[in-house]
Amino acid sequence: MSLSVRRQIEGALPTAAEVVREKAQNAALSVLSSAQIEIVHSGDDNWNGGTELWTVRLRIPVKSFVLVENEIDEISSQIAGALSIVIGKDAGFWVSVEVCPRSATESPYSASGVLSARTRVAILDEFRARKIVWYGALDDVRFLERIYDLTQMPSYDSRYRDAYSDIYQHTINNDDHPLDWVYSDRRINLKSGSQEKFLEFVCQVVHPLVRTDPEEQDILVRAINAHLNRDGWELVEDVVIDGRPNFVAERKVHGIGIAIQRVKAVSTSIGAKTIYQELERLQRIGDADPGAAIGIAKDLVESCCKIVLNDRGRSFPGRGRNSRIIETSPNSD
Repeated sequence: MSLSVRRQIEGALPTAAEVVREKAQNAALSVLSSAQIEIVHSGDDNWNGGTELWTVRLRIPVKSFVLVENEIDEISSQIAGALSIVIGKDAGFWVSVEVCPRSATESPYSASGVLSARTRVAILDEFRARKIVWYGALDDVRFLERIYDLTQMPSYDSRYRDAYSDIYQHTINNDDHPLDWVYSDRRINLKSGSQEKFLEFVCQVVHPLVRTDPEEQDILVRAINAHLNRDGWELVEDVVIDGRPNFVAERKVHGIGIAIQRVKAVSTSIGAKTIYQELERLQRIGDADPGAAIGIAKDLVESCCKIVLNDRGRSFPGRGRNSRIIETSPNSD
């Protein structure tokens, strides 16, 4: 696996902001700091064997846009130049920058980070309407095992002791469950259960191993995002698996306060799999579960400290004895 182009651009944005700050390009810094940021794959160029074209679209309040309207081209050029410095000339993709006004009728993204019940139902109804085989190239059990411990869930069939055996019997052995049974199953509880699990379920539906047709994956991601955007969420390309994007759910980016993306980029480069995975969990939770978010943040700080100590060859106490943490790369199995 490797980081997607989007992730590379996100990881470069905070450093690009530092570049424009050091150059005293204050108007460009102000735009970066206040904009709602959209990163889109805007095309392809056949030059030099094929180059992806990406656009960083910076939407700022109308009042702010009017103040810098005569400087837009210069500001866009300064930010694009800073990104080029950070990303480098041999990245294999080009990035342009657009600064535009935020629609006067467009409300800021939800501050709560909580997915509404309406959005959850709309996504599940979208799957039903399209008759999506949600488990794709897998089967019901193999798909759900990627998210849930089915052996710890109850069986609805008295002949079996757990959900694993129950679901296996009724979806694989007999295949007597309707395609959409999982959307209303109380054990999975997609409509009102854990937001983290709901978003993980949606991401798995479009995972490259599940959705093997690239065109179908793309269409489905667009449809899901049309619903998620209402609550300030979106599916974005994270890593690339065998040439196909893997998507994760994230809050819409506002300004350059995207430290999570930068840390994820760093965690990949240094092979810190634990940090990368915990950051993904933190993003899926959003503000829906503050207690869980605080616990993950604590683990992240601890993991970072352990990596530093390991790098310096220092031991540290762990469960009553000296221990060392071994981190594996997100690129490994």
